[in-house]
Amino acid sequence: MADKGFPSVITWLQSLDRKYVSDAKTLTERFISENVDDDQIAQLVESVVSLATRSPMHRESSVRIAENLRGPLPETERNALITMNMRDSHKNAISSIGTKGKFVVLYSPCSEFIYGDGFFYNLDSISPKIVAPITPEITVLYTRPFRYITKLAT
Repeated sequence: MADKGFPSVITWLQSLDRKYVSDAKTLTERFISENVDDDQIAQLVESVVSLATRSPMHRESSVRIAENLRGPLPETERNALITMNMRDSHKNAISSIGTKGKFVVLYSPCSEFIYGDGFFYNLDSISPKIVAPITPEITVLYTRPFRYITKLAT
């Protein structure tokens, strides 16, 4: 489902209003608040979490405990364990995040965001955080702090 949703997520993110403010004194002056329906946020969450759970670091961590206990695993068993853990991690993270939290879309018209295993994510259920380059020009930041303002003052 996440793979099928990426084109629409990218199209939507590219269509959002944006402005360049060089003399902003506060963060509020640099952000544009958007009213977004839950279906769009749910698709965004599914796509961004998919990137995190498929990352090489996550894949390796999903099999590390078994290999530490048992030693090297046969390739088919190792791949099956990775696949099962990725599926469960993806499902659990999406369920935990839902449509709650704060999302920020960053645009870079001059430089590129680079996707790789070095992107930041923490999929814990208490306070998940993700910084994921979606395209070379667009990155999504997600966090669910313990407290936050629901809408920026205008």
